[in-house]
Amino acid sequence: MLNADESLIESWLKHINNCQVVQKNWKPSKSWETISDKEIERLLKYLDKKFKVLSGKTYEQFFSQGEVDCLGVSLKLNEDLNLSFNKIFAVEIAFHENGLNYSGGLEANILKLKQKLIRNALSVYRYFGIKNKVEIIFATPKTMNTHTVKLREVIEQIFVEFSLLGFEYNFKLFTDEDFNDKIFQKVINKIENISDESEFFIRSLKLANIFVEKVIEKSVKVNIPMEYSKITEIGVGARIIEIFEKLEAEQRLSAEEISNLCSKDYSNSIFKINFPLLVKYKDGSEAFVNNYRRYYTQTFKLGGNEYFLCSQLYDRNRTYLEEWFQKVTKK
Repeated sequence: MLNADESLIESWLKHINNCQVVQKNWKPSKSWETISDKEIERLLKYLDKKFKVLSGKTYEQFFSQGEVDCLGVSLKLNEDLNLSFNKIFAVEIAFHENGLNYSGGLEANILKLKQKLIRNALSVYRYFGIKNKVEIIFATPKTMNTHTVKLREVIEQIFVEFSLLGFEYNFKLFTDEDFNDKIFQKVINKIENISDESEFFIRSLKLANIFVEKVIEKSVKVNIPMEYSKITEIGVGARIIEIFEKLEAEQRLSAEEISNLCSKDYSNSIFKINFPLLVKYKDGSEAFVNNYRRYYTQTFKLGGNEYFLCSQLYDRNRTYLEEWFQKVTKK
């Protein structure tokens, strides 16, 4: 059965992450040598105490009932012309048209996320025997906003527990704008340079592109107010920097509002983002969350202190940003 979502990830691993080896629906062979079963069982028992992932299954059932949707291996050639691992990617892709929804709602989504990520991570360790240079990814195009926050929290918890066990694995969730920007659009932007006719997703896109101009010609034109259209001509990132440069120059933000913007809950309620809009500058490490940069390099002096500005705003956050800006500048 051909799956467009798995084929998209296949193309993403191959052409964006430079994986020389990519396999969909990866499942190990029982004939392969592995890390000690006792060691894997010990790790799974520890993680089950933290995350309750076994759900009544035995150790063997937990591993036998799953497969990695897409496994990618990136290799590098050193000066001696010897190949070595650069990175391994284990990607789980879930496409539910109305948003991620395993039967049972949020709790079911969280359980599936935990099971898939932990199974994939332990499978990579079991059969490849490495504790670093591994990306464990859960990708889904659409998730309810309230669910996304919880799913990211779970992934951070999994990352912490694996770190305590001596693993240097990265655990990532790509959903909504992250999925669009970091997976979908990156593959689309490469389409003209990809000639592999075996990739189902790429072939489908090229077929659609034959007619896309005709579709655009027939689309309905919408009259956008001039003032707002000028704002939307620039990206959200450029716009928020423009806003804070103005606020910095005019020092329009109160101490109370600056403090509020350093709150994750407040920032989520106003801008619908999963990080505080501002973090106070200390040594530069504040711009990173779990080793990933989440804040712009530029700092802003507000109320006598330097702050980093969150870079995780997308088109869906633009309206909230503009409404907030109008409110604080009217004071």
